[in-house]
Amino acid sequence: MATATQIIDKAFRLFDEETDSKYEQDGDRTTALELLNDGYFEICLETLCSRTNATITTTPGTNGVDFPNGFIAVLEVAYNDGYRYLDPIFESDVAVNKSGCPTGYVLTGTQFKFNVTPDAAYSYLVDYYTGPTADLTLTETPTLIPEIWQLRVLPHYVLWQLFAIDKREEISARAPLWRAHYENQLNKMASYFSGEKRYAGRSPELG
Repeated sequence: MATATQIIDKAFRLFDEETDSKYEQDGDRTTALELLNDGYFEICLETLCSRTNATITTTPGTNGVDFPNGFIAVLEVAYNDGYRYLDPIFESDVAVNKSGCPTGYVLTGTQFKFNVTPDAAYSYLVDYYTGPTADLTLTETPTLIPEIWQLRVLPHYVLWQLFAIDKREEISARAPLWRAHYENQLNKMASYFSGEKRYAGRSPELG
């Protein structure tokens, strides 16, 4: 597993920066670490590389349950027997004046909403894709990204952003080249994980 420091080290080697560069004055890697954390979230969002599950429970008379921790996209929502599934629906399919046992769900804002208002406390198992919930420190590892991809994708995101933010015109002009390289690696990673995705509904807030 690669730490944030190791990922930044590789980005700096590719960027060909000295250790006393403006991006690392007195060992301060604040800028590079901020870029890394931005990339960590983007890669999880674009590749859906981290999958987990959690139980959500409805409240009688309330149509809405908050997304579980770290939620970025849903794969499926199952009844508590684990064999039957709620159907994804459109928001226009929500019957605001009906109550009962939900059979469908839609993602709205930061919540699951259902085709009818739950009339009891129903529990559902949500199989979903997750992203980071806190920024990494230099000694921490982006564990939501599988180890084989950590040093193949994240350094290239940091590298692209370093070129993009550099005020020297001859340096920033190379940003599109490194963006294309990052996106090529990102697409390879996304393809690697795409085979297991039957349906991935994203939070509307994440696009």
